[in-house]
Amino acid sequence: MWLYPYWIIRRNSLQGVLFKRFGEKFGFITGNIIQVILFGMMHGIPFGLATQNIPVTIVMTILPGAFGWFQGWMNEKKFGGSIITSWFLHGTINVIVATIALYLGR
Repeated sequence: MWLYPYWIIRRNSLQGVLFKRFGEKFGFITGNIIQVILFGMMHGIPFGLATQNIPVTIVMTILPGAFGWFQGWMNEKKFGGSIITSWFLHGTINVIVATIALYLGR
């Protein structure tokens, strides 16, 4: 439960504030690239520190980064700049991944 405030702050700060500001200043593509790099690193670095495994770190940086690109595009191009849709999508993905991890961990 303690991660929920962190998750909301992270999502708001990346896509709600930073992406908007970088997008306004540098354009959509550059703003989204900056957001993707930060989003990927926020996922990959903790996994890398936890596993000490470089391939896992790379995968856990690139996959969320690609998903972050899609979310940035979706928010800005399809939903008028709202991050609510990506909140629900990200939460759904987290539930699916956690369920799979629990199932495989049995």
